[in-house]
Amino acid sequence: MTDAWSFLSLPTDGVRLGVAGAPATAAAFTLGGALLSGVLSAGYLGTVDRRWDRRTGEFLADVRAHAVPLAGFHLLVAVGAFAAFALVEAVPALLLFVVPLLLLGAYLLYPAPYLVVTGDRGLVPALRRAYALTVPGGAPLSYFARYVLAGAVVSVPATLVFVNLGALGATLGVVALAPVALLFDAATMGFLKEEAEPDGGAPTTYEPAIRPVD
Repeated sequence: MTDAWSFLSLPTDGVRLGVAGAPATAAAFTLGGALLSGVLSAGYLGTVDRRWDRRTGEFLADVRAHAVPLAGFHLLVAVGAFAAFALVEAVPALLLFVVPLLLLGAYLLYPAPYLVVTGDRGLVPALRRAYALTVPGGAPLSYFARYVLAGAVVSVPATLVFVNLGALGATLGVVALAPVALLFDAATMGFLKEEAEPDGGAPTTYEPAIRPVD
């Protein structure tokens, strides 16, 4: 799932992530963030899915239907990211191992939040479907590579322009890039609806409808 912050690399000035000495506080923030992200992404992706099918948006209904599995997904991602950062902080030499591992994880999991919505699945079935869809490679791998490349093309100039303008620039960047993030999510939703849900929502076997670009 994409948001405007995905395209901006903000300077940290040496600030370190985490809440040192307060694991309970860090856990509370992580859990709270996952719950909030689950609620917002449920309504947001549900609206994208409905608009794609020219149906009337029902934000609250989508929140009730999908918030729990999507909160679980965001929690899973947060825990994985924290574990990776902790590992690199403890052993910096492992960075060369952790970065490809994170990229692999992002590839294997990227369909999951969309599949929760398009197929009305729980978290575990969505993760299984995402794994079955991405492991053979083909069209999902080609799409992921083009997605990452397009994101980089947007991110580099956006970061140079907006972040160099300070806090106001970062705020303007988020507003300006929100439609771009929506475009990315709508494209991914459409791709997965055709690729993974050709019958309109029921899980199916993997049969590529879009061939990768050579």
